Amino acid sequence: MNYRWLIILASITLFLGVLYGAIHYHWIIIRHPYMFNETNYASAIKKAIKKNCTLYYWHDDLWITEQREIILSNDRAYNIKQLVNSWLTLLDDEQLLPKKISLDSAMISSSGQELFLSFSRNLIGKDYPHL
Repeated sequence: MNYRWLIILASITLFLGVLYGAIHYHWIIIRHPYMFNETNYASAIKKAIKKNCTLYYWHDDLWITEQREIILSNDRAYNIKQLVNSWLTLLDDEQLLPKKISLDSAMISSSGQELFLSFSRNLIGKDYPHL
């Protein structure tokens, strides 16, 4: 085999290996816009309004209410995420949670009858006996 072809083949292999490593370690992110169907929160916030919401929690054998202002839009999943994060922040402010918890994502099924929530920590367990 000619040394010139060997050098070209080695260079191409080295380039592809570096490209694969960069993609694998997320130094390069390739994302096709039609492959991911995500809610565009920037467009949802354009039609957003501020609204006062009453949040409830149980403490010392009685219900406590507090008014919080949240931003609502026409996206139901975004509204649920805002409401739940506001409630979790209230519980954290009142020091009812041993560790800070937040809602990472909220998805509504296509039927609209099911809600899937993903939290940053386990919401129910031995660390949270009062929830």
